[in-house]
Amino acid sequence: MKQRITADQLQQLTTEQQDKLKEWWKPKFSDLFAFEEYCDEHLFDAEDEENLKLFNVKIKPFSLPLLTIGQCLSLLEPCAPVLGMKYGEHSLWNLEIWIGEDHRIFTEKEPVDALFEAVKSIL
Repeated sequence: MKQRITADQLQQLTTEQQDKLKEWWKPKFSDLFAFEEYCDEHLFDAEDEENLKLFNVKIKPFSLPLLTIGQCLSLLEPCAPVLGMKYGEHSLWNLEIWIGEDHRIFTEKEPVDALFEAVKSIL
């Protein structure tokens, strides 16, 4: 099972969506991220607080997080996400969210892909 989105998926975001994602993201140690320019994957694994402060000031403006399942769920929390698997010939993951009165369903093979489609819709 895929645990996080890919750098290619980040490239699907508009500039406005990328800016909203950067506002939401609070980098932590062990976060994977991609630089916008290259969409190259990197792991932030420094262990001291000073490096994290430097990262937030100098690198974060030029990078985006490779969101995990948990981070996607956290972003979608105000939309009351319900994630489940639909069994059958092709097992698919369904994600239901509410945006105001609007009910949306996203269906994908991987749960993180369904979550990311929903994230894109709210960014």
